[in-house]
Amino acid sequence: MVVGLTLAGCAPQYWPAEWTNAELQPTGTATSTVDAALLDEGAHPPALNMEQIQNVVTEAADLANQADGELDASVLEPRFEGDALAERIALYKAKKADSELPSPAAFPTGDVVYAVPESTDEFPRTIFVVVNANADASEAPFGVMLVQDTARDNFKVASLTQLAANVSLPESAPTSIGSASIRDLPGDLVVAPSDLAGAYADVIANGSDSQYASLFSAENDTLRSQVNQEYRDAQTEALDPEATDVEFKYEGTDTAPLGMVSLDDGAIIAVSINEIETVSAANDRARITVSGATAALSGIETTEYGFTRTYTDQLLFYVPSAETGGEVQFLGVSQAMTSASELSE
Repeated sequence: MVVGLTLAGCAPQYWPAEWTNAELQPTGTATSTVDAALLDEGAHPPALNMEQIQNVVTEAADLANQADGELDASVLEPRFEGDALAERIALYKAKKADSELPSPAAFPTGDVVYAVPESTDEFPRTIFVVVNANADASEAPFGVMLVQDTARDNFKVASLTQLAANVSLPESAPTSIGSASIRDLPGDLVVAPSDLAGAYADVIANGSDSQYASLFSAENDTLRSQVNQEYRDAQTEALDPEATDVEFKYEGTDTAPLGMVSLDDGAIIAVSINEIETVSAANDRARITVSGATAALSGIETTEYGFTRTYTDQLLFYVPSAETGGEVQFLGVSQAMTSASELSE
Protein backbone atom coordinates (compact mmCIF):
# COMPACT_ATOMS: atom_id res chain seq x y z
CA MET A 1 0.00 0.00 0.00
CA VAL A 2 1.32 3.41 -0.96
CA VAL A 3 0.18 6.42 1.03
CA GLY A 4 0.68 9.98 -0.21
CA LEU A 5 1.54 12.34 2.64
CA THR A 6 0.78 16.00 1.90
CA LEU A 7 0.16 17.48 5.33
CA ALA A 8 0.66 21.21 5.22
CA GLY A 9 1.58 23.61 7.96
CA CYS A 10 -0.27 26.81 8.78
CA ALA A 11 0.86 30.36 8.32
CA PRO A 12 -0.36 33.54 9.99
CA GLN A 13 -2.81 35.65 8.06
CA TYR A 14 -1.59 38.88 6.54
CA TRP A 15 -3.15 42.08 7.73
CA PRO A 16 -3.61 44.62 4.89
CA ALA A 17 -4.61 47.42 7.26
CA GLU A 18 -2.95 50.56 8.55
CA TRP A 19 -0.96 50.18 11.76
CA THR A 20 -2.52 52.59 14.22
CA ASN A 21 -1.89 51.15 17.67
CA ALA A 22 1.63 52.44 18.30
CA GLU A 23 3.65 55.61 18.19
CA LEU A 24 7.18 56.00 16.89
CA GLN A 25 8.34 56.90 20.39
CA PRO A 26 5.59 55.73 22.76
CA THR A 27 5.23 57.70 25.98
CA GLY A 28 4.26 56.31 29.35
CA THR A 29 1.79 58.95 30.42
CA ALA A 30 0.54 62.35 29.38
CA THR A 31 2.95 63.98 31.86
CA SER A 32 6.63 63.59 32.56
CA THR A 33 6.07 62.01 35.99
CA VAL A 34 7.22 58.54 34.94
CA ASP A 35 10.25 59.92 33.09
CA ALA A 36 11.32 62.02 36.06
CA ALA A 37 10.86 59.16 38.49
CA LEU A 38 13.02 56.84 36.41
CA LEU A 39 15.74 59.44 36.10
CA ASP A 40 15.61 60.30 39.80
CA GLU A 41 16.09 56.64 40.65
CA GLY A 42 19.36 56.66 38.73
CA ALA A 43 18.20 54.22 36.06
CA HIS A 44 20.74 53.23 33.45
CA PRO A 45 20.36 54.76 29.99
CA PRO A 46 18.64 52.62 27.34
CA ALA A 47 20.79 50.17 25.38
CA LEU A 48 20.29 52.08 22.10
CA ASN A 49 18.55 55.27 21.01
CA MET A 50 15.94 55.36 18.27
CA GLU A 51 18.39 56.19 15.49
CA GLN A 52 20.65 53.33 16.50
CA ILE A 53 17.71 50.92 16.71
CA GLN A 54 16.58 51.87 13.20
CA ASN A 55 20.13 51.32 11.93
CA VAL A 56 20.30 47.84 13.49
CA VAL A 57 16.96 46.87 11.95
CA THR A 58 17.96 48.27 8.55
CA GLU A 59 21.23 46.31 8.58
CA ALA A 60 19.35 43.12 9.53
CA ALA A 61 16.92 43.75 6.65
CA ASP A 62 19.79 44.22 4.19
CA LEU A 63 21.45 41.00 5.31
CA ALA A 64 18.16 39.07 5.18
CA ASN A 65 17.47 40.31 1.66
CA GLN A 66 20.95 39.20 0.53
CA ALA A 67 20.73 35.84 2.30
CA ASP A 68 17.22 35.16 0.93
CA GLY A 69 18.50 35.77 -2.59
CA GLU A 70 21.58 33.60 -2.17
CA LEU A 71 19.97 31.01 0.15
CA ASP A 72 23.05 31.42 2.32
CA ALA A 73 22.42 31.47 6.09
CA SER A 74 26.02 32.43 6.84
CA VAL A 75 25.22 35.92 5.56
CA LEU A 76 22.78 36.32 8.47
CA GLU A 77 25.17 35.50 11.30
CA PRO A 78 26.24 39.10 12.07
CA ARG A 79 22.63 40.07 12.89
CA PHE A 80 20.60 36.87 13.51
CA GLU A 81 20.56 34.15 16.16
CA GLY A 82 18.20 31.72 17.90
CA ASP A 83 14.93 30.67 16.34
CA ALA A 84 14.92 33.59 13.90
CA LEU A 85 18.13 32.21 12.41
CA ALA A 86 17.07 28.55 12.65
CA GLU A 87 13.88 29.27 10.69
CA ARG A 88 15.76 30.73 7.75
CA ILE A 89 18.41 28.00 7.83
CA ALA A 90 15.66 25.37 7.42
CA LEU A 91 13.81 27.31 4.72
CA TYR A 92 17.01 27.82 2.73
CA LYS A 93 17.87 24.12 2.97
CA ALA A 94 14.42 23.13 1.74
CA LYS A 95 14.40 25.61 -1.13
CA LYS A 96 17.86 24.52 -2.28
CA ALA A 97 16.50 20.97 -2.54
CA ASP A 98 13.24 22.05 -4.21
CA SER A 99 13.17 25.45 -5.91
CA GLU A 100 9.37 25.34 -6.07
CA LEU A 101 9.08 25.70 -2.30
CA PRO A 102 8.28 29.17 -0.93
CA SER A 103 10.94 31.61 0.22
CA PRO A 104 10.91 33.01 3.76
CA ALA A 105 8.62 35.93 4.46
CA ALA A 106 10.55 39.06 3.56
CA PHE A 107 12.20 40.76 6.52
CA PRO A 108 10.37 44.02 7.35
CA THR A 109 11.79 47.09 5.63
CA GLY A 110 9.48 49.83 6.94
CA ASP A 111 9.89 52.22 9.85
CA VAL A 112 10.29 51.22 13.48
CA VAL A 113 6.98 52.34 15.00
CA TYR A 114 7.31 51.02 18.57
CA ALA A 115 10.55 50.51 20.46
CA VAL A 116 11.32 49.41 24.03
CA PRO A 117 15.06 49.21 24.75
CA GLU A 118 16.34 47.70 27.97
CA SER A 119 17.88 50.12 30.46
CA THR A 120 20.75 48.20 32.01
CA ASP A 121 24.51 47.89 32.13
CA GLU A 122 24.34 44.09 32.29
CA PHE A 123 24.34 41.46 29.54
CA PRO A 124 22.58 40.03 27.69
CA ARG A 125 20.54 43.13 26.76
CA THR A 126 17.18 43.04 25.01
CA ILE A 127 15.23 45.42 22.77
CA PHE A 128 11.70 44.91 21.48
CA VAL A 129 10.59 46.75 18.35
CA VAL A 130 7.66 46.75 15.97
CA VAL A 131 8.63 47.35 12.35
CA ASN A 132 6.30 48.05 9.44
CA ALA A 133 6.50 45.31 6.82
CA ASN A 134 7.21 47.81 4.07
CA ALA A 135 7.28 51.53 3.35
CA ASP A 136 3.53 51.86 2.73
CA ALA A 137 2.54 49.68 5.73
CA SER A 138 0.24 47.64 3.48
CA GLU A 139 0.87 44.38 5.35
CA ALA A 140 0.95 43.43 8.99
CA PRO A 141 3.99 44.73 10.88
CA PHE A 142 6.50 42.49 12.61
CA GLY A 143 7.52 42.18 16.24
CA VAL A 144 11.27 41.78 16.65
CA MET A 145 13.24 40.82 19.76
CA LEU A 146 16.87 41.93 19.51
CA VAL A 147 19.54 40.60 21.87
CA GLN A 148 23.12 41.68 22.54
CA ASP A 149 24.82 38.75 24.25
CA THR A 150 28.02 40.52 25.32
CA ALA A 151 29.58 43.93 24.98
CA ARG A 152 31.59 42.63 22.02
CA ASP A 153 28.53 41.39 20.11
CA ASN A 154 26.11 43.08 17.76
CA PHE A 155 22.44 43.30 18.61
CA LYS A 156 20.93 40.32 16.78
CA VAL A 157 17.41 39.35 15.74
CA ALA A 158 16.49 36.45 18.03
CA SER A 159 12.72 36.31 17.48
CA LEU A 160 10.71 37.53 14.49
CA THR A 161 6.91 37.31 14.39
CA GLN A 162 4.28 38.86 12.15
CA LEU A 163 1.57 40.53 14.21
CA ALA A 164 -2.02 39.32 14.05
CA ALA A 165 -4.86 41.59 12.98
CA ASN A 166 -6.29 44.10 15.43
CA VAL A 167 -3.81 43.50 18.24
CA SER A 168 -3.02 46.30 20.69
CA LEU A 169 0.31 46.75 22.40
CA PRO A 170 0.58 47.84 26.03
CA GLU A 171 1.70 51.34 26.96
CA SER A 172 5.45 51.55 27.36
CA ALA A 173 8.03 53.95 28.72
CA PRO A 174 9.58 56.37 26.21
CA THR A 175 12.39 55.05 24.04
CA SER A 176 14.66 57.69 25.56
CA ILE A 177 14.12 56.11 29.01
CA GLY A 178 13.74 52.42 28.23
CA SER A 179 12.46 49.68 30.49
CA ALA A 180 13.44 46.51 32.32
CA SER A 181 13.55 43.15 30.60
CA ILE A 182 11.73 40.11 32.02
CA ARG A 183 14.99 39.24 33.76
CA ASP A 184 14.10 42.04 36.21
CA LEU A 185 10.33 41.72 36.50
CA PRO A 186 8.91 43.99 39.23
CA GLY A 187 6.46 41.29 40.30
CA ASP A 188 4.76 38.07 39.21
CA LEU A 189 2.88 37.69 35.94
CA VAL A 190 -0.32 35.67 35.44
CA VAL A 191 1.97 33.08 33.78
CA ALA A 192 5.67 32.90 34.56
CA PRO A 193 7.81 33.48 31.43
CA SER A 194 9.44 30.07 31.87
CA ASP A 195 6.01 28.38 31.87
CA LEU A 196 4.46 30.36 29.01
CA ALA A 197 5.53 28.18 26.06
CA GLY A 198 4.58 24.90 27.73
CA ALA A 199 1.19 26.21 28.83
CA TYR A 200 0.34 27.52 25.37
CA ALA A 201 1.51 24.27 23.73
CA ASP A 202 -0.96 22.44 25.97
CA VAL A 203 -3.73 24.79 24.81
CA ILE A 204 -2.87 24.04 21.17
CA ALA A 205 -2.94 20.32 21.94
CA ASN A 206 -6.12 20.21 24.03
CA GLY A 207 -8.09 23.35 23.17
CA SER A 208 -10.72 24.33 25.71
CA ASP A 209 -10.01 21.13 27.66
CA SER A 210 -6.51 22.31 28.51
CA GLN A 211 -5.88 23.10 32.16
CA TYR A 212 -4.37 26.38 30.94
CA ALA A 213 -7.16 27.39 28.56
CA SER A 214 -8.59 30.01 30.92
CA LEU A 215 -5.24 31.82 31.01
CA PHE A 216 -5.19 32.63 27.30
CA SER A 217 -7.52 34.81 25.26
CA ALA A 218 -8.58 33.26 21.95
CA GLU A 219 -9.07 36.72 20.43
CA ASN A 220 -6.81 37.34 17.40
CA ASP A 221 -5.14 33.96 17.93
CA THR A 222 -4.54 32.90 14.33
CA LEU A 223 -2.46 29.87 15.29
CA ARG A 224 -5.04 28.35 17.62
CA SER A 225 -7.75 28.81 15.00
CA GLN A 226 -5.71 26.83 12.47
CA VAL A 227 -3.75 24.25 14.47
CA ASN A 228 -6.63 22.68 16.37
CA GLN A 229 -8.56 19.42 16.61
CA GLU A 230 -10.33 20.13 13.32
CA TYR A 231 -6.94 20.48 11.63
CA ARG A 232 -5.69 17.22 13.17
CA ASP A 233 -8.85 15.36 12.20
CA ALA A 234 -8.56 16.57 8.60
CA GLN A 235 -4.95 15.43 8.33
CA THR A 236 -5.77 12.06 9.87
CA GLU A 237 -8.74 11.51 7.55
CA ALA A 238 -6.56 12.27 4.52
CA LEU A 239 -4.45 9.19 5.29
CA ASP A 240 -5.31 5.51 4.95
CA PRO A 241 -5.83 4.20 8.52
CA GLU A 242 -5.03 0.65 7.39
CA ALA A 243 -1.59 1.76 6.24
CA THR A 244 -0.58 4.56 8.61
CA ASP A 245 -0.73 5.81 12.15
CA VAL A 246 -0.43 9.56 12.81
CA GLU A 247 0.47 11.34 16.03
CA PHE A 248 0.59 15.02 16.92
CA LYS A 249 2.67 16.42 19.76
CA TYR A 250 3.13 20.00 20.96
CA GLU A 251 5.78 21.22 23.37
CA GLY A 252 7.68 24.30 24.41
CA THR A 253 11.17 24.57 22.94
CA ASP A 254 14.42 24.96 24.85
CA THR A 255 14.63 28.58 23.69
CA ALA A 256 14.68 30.94 26.67
CA PRO A 257 11.83 33.48 26.74
CA LEU A 258 12.67 37.06 25.82
CA GLY A 259 10.64 40.09 26.78
CA MET A 260 10.26 43.63 28.00
CA VAL A 261 8.23 45.06 30.88
CA SER A 262 5.36 47.45 30.12
CA LEU A 263 4.22 50.39 32.22
CA ASP A 264 1.49 48.34 33.92
CA ASP A 265 4.13 45.79 35.05
CA GLY A 266 2.97 43.26 32.47
CA ALA A 267 5.34 42.14 29.73
CA ILE A 268 5.64 41.53 26.00
CA ILE A 269 7.22 38.08 25.74
CA ALA A 270 8.54 35.99 22.85
CA VAL A 271 8.65 32.20 23.18
CA SER A 272 8.62 29.24 20.80
CA ILE A 273 6.83 25.91 20.61
CA ASN A 274 7.36 22.84 18.44
CA GLU A 275 4.59 21.07 16.52
CA ILE A 276 5.78 17.50 15.97
CA GLU A 277 3.88 15.36 13.48
CA THR A 278 4.75 11.69 13.13
CA VAL A 279 3.32 9.37 10.46
CA SER A 280 4.34 5.75 10.83
CA ALA A 281 3.59 2.62 8.83
CA ALA A 282 0.82 0.54 10.37
CA ASN A 283 2.21 -2.72 9.00
CA ASP A 284 5.22 -4.07 7.12
CA ARG A 285 3.44 -3.88 3.75
CA ALA A 286 2.88 -0.12 3.83
CA ARG A 287 4.97 2.40 1.95
CA ILE A 288 4.72 6.10 2.77
CA THR A 289 5.64 8.79 0.28
CA VAL A 290 6.18 12.46 0.98
CA SER A 291 6.89 15.56 -1.04
CA GLY A 292 7.53 19.27 -0.60
CA ALA A 293 9.45 20.52 2.44
CA THR A 294 9.24 17.13 4.20
CA ALA A 295 11.05 15.41 1.35
CA ALA A 296 13.47 18.32 0.94
CA LEU A 297 14.54 18.38 4.59
CA SER A 298 14.63 14.61 5.08
CA GLY A 299 16.28 13.85 1.75
CA ILE A 300 13.94 10.88 1.25
CA GLU A 301 10.62 10.60 -0.60
CA THR A 302 9.55 7.02 0.24
CA THR A 303 9.91 4.93 3.37
CA GLU A 304 8.64 1.68 4.79
CA TYR A 305 8.81 3.05 8.34
CA GLY A 306 7.48 6.60 8.34
CA PHE A 307 8.48 10.20 8.89
CA THR A 308 8.56 12.73 11.67
CA ARG A 309 8.71 16.44 11.09
CA THR A 310 8.80 19.50 13.28
CA TYR A 311 7.34 22.95 12.80
CA THR A 312 8.77 25.64 15.05
CA ASP A 313 6.37 28.44 15.93
CA GLN A 314 7.87 31.71 17.12
CA LEU A 315 5.19 33.39 19.25
CA LEU A 316 4.60 36.79 20.78
CA PHE A 317 2.30 37.45 23.75
CA TYR A 318 1.35 40.20 26.13
CA VAL A 319 1.24 38.74 29.65
CA PRO A 320 -0.51 40.83 32.36
CA SER A 321 0.91 41.20 35.84
CA ALA A 322 -0.55 38.98 38.55
CA GLU A 323 -1.70 42.08 40.39
CA THR A 324 -3.58 43.46 37.39
CA GLY A 325 -4.90 40.07 36.26
CA GLY A 326 -6.53 39.24 32.95
CA GLU A 327 -5.86 36.87 30.07
CA VAL A 328 -2.66 36.46 28.12
CA GLN A 329 -3.08 38.20 24.76
CA PHE A 330 -1.85 36.61 21.53
CA LEU A 331 0.13 39.14 19.47
CA GLY A 332 1.81 37.30 16.60
CA VAL A 333 3.40 34.17 15.14
CA SER A 334 5.90 32.93 12.59
CA GLN A 335 5.93 29.28 11.59
CA ALA A 336 8.32 27.12 9.59
CA MET A 337 9.12 23.45 9.20
CA THR A 338 12.57 23.23 10.78
CA SER A 339 13.31 19.51 10.51
CA ALA A 340 12.11 16.27 8.94
CA SER A 341 13.55 12.78 9.08
CA GLU A 342 12.75 9.14 8.38
CA LEU A 343 11.80 6.93 11.29
CA SER A 344 14.41 4.27 12.00
CA GLU A 345 11.93 1.41 12.33
